[in-house]
Amino acid sequence: MSELTEAQATLKRGSKSFAFATLFFSKETRMDVSYLYAWCRWCDDVTDGSILGFNQNPHGLSANRVQQLMDKTRAAIENEMATVELPFVALGQVMRKYKIPGVYAEDLLAGMNQDAEALGFATLDNLLLYCYRVAGSVGLMMCHLMGVKEVRALKNAVDLGI
Repeated sequence: MSELTEAQATLKRGSKSFAFATLFFSKETRMDVSYLYAWCRWCDDVTDGSILGFNQNPHGLSANRVQQLMDKTRAAIENEMATVELPFVALGQVMRKYKIPGVYAEDLLAGMNQDAEALGFATLDNLLLYCYRVAGSVGLMMCHLMGVKEVRALKNAVDLGI
């Protein structure tokens, strides 16, 4: 199975509505969205223990998993990878191609860590930060993929995620 076929299959399995929405994109954008989604899905599965990659054991702390994901993600974005794992290779290509700020990927991983650690939401601000991290950050990455750069549109993408 090719890298693109694998990424597209991950998208179709993981999010039917998201996969449907990509049908309205150009073939190139659809491919890049599949790559971004494959990385998001991989990280979520590793964080929640569905995939025990990175030499993890089932009793490892999620914070360790997220830190390893963070390290691999940063290396992928900076094109300094020691890994050939598709989700990271693809993420690095997409992030560099569209000049997506790495902080968006880091924010998503921070949200996954919050989720995995079941930190809870003591205040509305805690909840809003979590929502930004797990959804708004993806909206910002998607804006870059779609060529949207207007500040108002970026704010709306975050609000939609929240």
